[in-house]
Amino acid sequence: MGIEIAVPKVEVVAIEELQRLIDQDKIVAGILVELEGDLSGYLQVLFPARSAFTLVDMLMGRTNGDTKSIETDMERSALMETGNILASSFCSAIADFFHTTLMPTPPSFAFDMMGAMVENAIIAVAQMQMTDQIILFRCDFKDEKELTIRGYILMFPSFDAVKRILSVLQGMVGDGEG
Repeated sequence: MGIEIAVPKVEVVAIEELQRLIDQDKIVAGILVELEGDLSGYLQVLFPARSAFTLVDMLMGRTNGDTKSIETDMERSALMETGNILASSFCSAIADFFHTTLMPTPPSFAFDMMGAMVENAIIAVAQMQMTDQIILFRCDFKDEKELTIRGYILMFPSFDAVKRILSVLQGMVGDGEG
């Protein structure tokens, strides 16, 4: 089964703005990992409930539409592992691009209202020296049947991570690479 991943939209938004942009009451499945290495911070992978159900159906070999809630350990595990793979792939791509090291910690999983999920991430972030800006990636996953699954990756970078990212980008622009 082939899956294509597109990232049609990337935004840098203030945490306060994010809370206005999202539907606080929308139910989502998500994982949260801490980022360790030269670019520290947190990474959150979120799937709206309908997308999470579709993803579970795909992963468990079910007919699309069979999953109506996330109740079993197997369903939670499938979503958590998918989120972990995405977070790890994202970290690898970012680390390669910025010529640095970046490792996610083991993930924590929740199935809750989006507002509560983002609030939990903000609480975790508040314990570190973080910026008030996040990087929001909208991701669309399509299989060979053109079935689309929507997901979001939120990166909560530390001050040091932002400085390093900007320094590398400035060097690329200055060298004429970008």
